[in-house]
Amino acid sequence: MSDLEDKFLQSWIKHRLPRSPPLRREYRFSSTRRFRFDFCILSVKLAIEIDGYAYGQRCGSCKQPKNGYHQTITGINNSAEKQNLAIEEGWTVVRFTTAQLSSAEKRKECVEQVNRILIRMGDERIAIYNTTTPTSD
Repeated sequence: MSDLEDKFLQSWIKHRLPRSPPLRREYRFSSTRRFRFDFCILSVKLAIEIDGYAYGQRCGSCKQPKNGYHQTITGINNSAEKQNLAIEEGWTVVRFTTAQLSSAEKRKECVEQVNRILIRMGDERIAIYNTTTPTSD
């Protein structure tokens, strides 16, 4: 697991909605290709991809820019092929970049976006949690 994926996972644990469905790691979603999602929620076929370092961004304590795989021609082509196959097989794919996950506050915003997507997708456990019940006076 990359450092960025680990940070996302820690943020997920802290900020997910109660009764959120389990988050799976490194899930191989296709029987025809060896593609894996960084994270996914099987019950609603929601994939979460962490794209890692963008070209020219500095990584951690590195002094030199890091050219990420997702910014190479091969990486871009493979990511597109993977995402298109996932969509063809009925998955919703959400992508987060290094910039979107660069701070604790931004990671929280990403988790909150996934929470909103889960609500929209209608997972029963989430829908039950978000149903308000009238209180008696």
